[in-house]
Amino acid sequence: ISMDGLDVDIRAVRARVEQKRAQNPEAIAIIGVEDSAETDTLIQVMNAARLAGVEKISVSVTEL
Repeated sequence: ISMDGLDVDIRAVRARVEQKRAQNPEAIAIIGVEDSAETDTLIQVMNAARLAGVEKISVSVTEL
């Protein structure tokens, strides 16, 4: 998982999203996913964003 160019452990995603939301409460989450990514990881990231209070989430899949 990469956020702002930094590798992030899944356990830290929610806290980092909460920090971003504090800076911009109206922000949406845009999740870029490689086509080879694990579906479970995508779901975990989406859940972390929702738990951080993000209501709008967009997912973009890219091929390698």
